[in-house]
Amino acid sequence: MRKQNFSIKFFLYTAKESEKKGTPIYLRIIVDRKKVELSTNLYLKKTDKWNEETQRINKNPIINHRLSAIETDLYNIIKELEVKQKKISSQLIKNIYCEAGTSKKELKQYIKYYLEKFVLSNSAFSLGTQKNYRVTANHIEHFLEATNQPKILLVEVDAKFISDFEVYLRNKAKGLSISSIGNHHKRLTTIFKKAILENELEKNPYFGKKIGH
Repeated sequence: MRKQNFSIKFFLYTAKESEKKGTPIYLRIIVDRKKVELSTNLYLKKTDKWNEETQRINKNPIINHRLSAIETDLYNIIKELEVKQKKISSQLIKNIYCEAGTSKKELKQYIKYYLEKFVLSNSAFSLGTQKNYRVTANHIEHFLEATNQPKILLVEVDAKFISDFEVYLRNKAKGLSISSIGNHHKRLTTIFKKAILENELEKNPYFGKKIGH
């Protein structure tokens, strides 16, 4: 896997300056020239002075310590993704960082939750539909075991994961037609849509991706 270029920078978002709170300190993550920005929920007060070179506030150890902690968390996320040999993107880093304080649901865990709450207990679904969802869940579980990522987080699922799952269904799952493979993808993307509605995901990894072709 080729080495990726990334950078992390704190900056003042002057357009959102508040008379009461001050100027918000934002974070910019850049990976291979693609960037995302997010708030640190920290502010520069009018009595403080921002050092552009160090990206810290002069003589404010409390805020500076918190900025350093954020920076450390982000580099730890990057290091973990590199160990897992995952393709790193600025959006993925942001997703994992934002989810770190709220939810660390594993993909397998969320699928089980979805089936129990929205499918198996739903009388509107036929027994055939319920069975099909269980089959999709089984394929995902076998795929995770085969690719040595049984504890992958829901937020870590990306376009590459979807592509790898497609290859698995075509080559490892015996006797599946193109139509059946497409249906497994449709059920999985439905699960991701619910995860977005429940604020467990920010973006559907299937977005803009053609499947079952």
